[in-house]
Amino acid sequence: MKKNISLTIIMLFFSYLLKAQSLEPTEDKSLMEVFFTDFKDKPRTNQWVLFRSTTTKKVFSGKTDAKGKAQVLLPEGDNYEVLCLTYSDTVDYDVVVIDKEEGKFSYQITLKYEAPKNFELKGLQFDSGSANIKPASVSKVNNLFNALKEIPALEIEIVGHTDNVGDAGENQKLSEARANAVKDYLVKKGIAATRITTKGMGDKQPVALNNTEKGKAENRRIEVNIVKE
Repeated sequence: MKKNISLTIIMLFFSYLLKAQSLEPTEDKSLMEVFFTDFKDKPRTNQWVLFRSTTTKKVFSGKTDAKGKAQVLLPEGDNYEVLCLTYSDTVDYDVVVIDKEEGKFSYQITLKYEAPKNFELKGLQFDSGSANIKPASVSKVNNLFNALKEIPALEIEIVGHTDNVGDAGENQKLSEARANAVKDYLVKKGIAATRITTKGMGDKQPVALNNTEKGKAENRRIEVNIVKE
């Protein structure tokens, strides 16, 4: 699936303009200034942006303010993968090069991201025939938890789906129980229950044919709808 992302990079020589910023570049670290918007140029607030060194794998991060702006100091002489945390995943943008130069430099990056209104919690798995989340896949809910934690206005609907194996009525109950299990996990981690609604669709909305194991696996899923952000 093509990701709705965009990145623009500008390098600026350090000047008096930087004096108004809360951070300033140093002799060995460049200032990365990030502007994060949607495709209508509306600022995305409380958005975590990560810069991961391609050599040391060390991560430097910043969170956008009310104007969609974040600042990060990055050691010079390295390349950095640009990542952002979304509701359901980590989005890769590009790699930026921070040259080792004499003097103090600032970079500007404009990131654009259109948050999906509906998405699947990929990789989330349950024990067969039950609503017990497999421990190894619990982390798949954590990006959603982080989004709910960082964006207080965010409200969601969690929807459970099953394949068509077995009784339709039991599948309906199972889909509801699995949606509630995800909600319970988020609530136990501190998210207000009033921000999360749940619904089960049983086997009524397949996204693949149920005549193969692969198709059945695709139909057993948890989807999230963004109600308010």
